[in-house]
Order: sequence, then structure tokens, then C-alpha cells
Amino acid sequence: MSATLISGIVVACAFVAFIVWAARNGNAQLALEADKRKRGHAASARVQEILQAVLFAQRNETSIRLRVSVERPGFPPYETTCKWSINPIQTPRVQPGAVIAVIIDPDDPRRLFPKEDWAKLNEDIAAATNA
Repeated sequence: MSATLISGIVVACAFVAFIVWAARNGNAQLALEADKRKRGHAASARVQEILQAVLFAQRNETSIRLRVSVERPGFPPYETTCKWSINPIQTPRVQPGAVIAVIIDPDDPRRLFPKEDWAKLNEDIAAATNA
């Protein structure tokens, strides 16, 4: 066999291995998020400010970072930021003053899962902003 053929086979194997690893890691993350949603606490979040909004036209998605005031019955309100992805048509739902149903992460009360079906947690923007 030629060195070029062997190199091609190695690259193809590495690519397949990466895809398998990424799929498993993604499934593990989804399972962890589902568990936290089950154990989390229902609350409402009032939008105070839109800190960042990035439109990804090719995905028809807007990544947003919001400053919100979280209100949970029986507990004092507190402020935090949340990072979500939404369809651009849903932008009016996240304007300052809007109240959004959320689930508080049981392990980190600064992290909010949107309870609404029009929004999803966006870890990409969370990692990029390190907030």
C-alpha cells in the first residue's frame, strides 16, 4: 500500500472516531440537562436587559444573553444572566419587562433552563461569554 492510501485511511478513521465521540458526548449532555430539568425548581424570570443578540440566518436562530430577575415563591428574588437560542420571530418575547417561565438548575441557581418551548439553553454562547 502507498503512504497516501494509508494516510487517507488514518484520516478517515480519525474522522469517524470523532463523530462517534461527539455523538456520545452530546447524548450524555442531553441526559444531564434532562435530569437537571426534572430536579430543578420552577420560577419566573423578568427580562431586565438584552446583553447580547446574535442572528444566525443560516440556522434561523438568534443566540441571546439576557439579564433577568428570578422570582421563585418563598425565596428572595435575585439577578442572573441566561443564554438561550430562539427563533428570530420570538424576539418580542424576550424584550425588557417580559416574564418567562424557567427552571432553576438545582446545582447552580445562576443557570436557568427555559420552560418555554420556543427557547432552548445555549451552552455555546455560555462558554463563549464565560458568564
